[in-house]
Amino acid sequence: MERKERRNNIIITRFENARGTIFIISTSTKPAIVQNQTFPFDEAFPFDLTQEPFYEIIFSLQVTCLSTSIFVITVGVDLLVLGILLITGYQYYLLGLCFGQMNSDKMMEFNNSLRRHCQDKLEEIYKDELKEYFVRCVRHHQMLLR
Repeated sequence: MERKERRNNIIITRFENARGTIFIISTSTKPAIVQNQTFPFDEAFPFDLTQEPFYEIIFSLQVTCLSTSIFVITVGVDLLVLGILLITGYQYYLLGLCFGQMNSDKMMEFNNSLRRHCQDKLEEIYKDELKEYFVRCVRHHQMLLR
């Protein structure tokens, strides 16, 4: 499983790097292709931007800031989505383990600890401990589906 996850992470990283590189190259080569002095962002300065050093300096700063911002936002959003998916996947894995423990001695111990933590009073509703445990598992599954 770890090998497959590592391979998927490498593929995702390469895709994101390629996408970011294409964006940065297209943004930074736009003035050479269009032949007019435009910037990635529209702005107004109190001096003439068409003079030699000003245009290159400001254009370089804007491309650097834009590419850094895109990189940080892309990585942040990707890691957020990846974290949510990993946590959800592990919750399903734990739910599968809980279903695997049904009708065993471990189920009784685990159900007793769930009673203390959940405090949902299911033991008063369901007198059968197996049914109580099953209802807890089903509720957990329903929570994951939302």
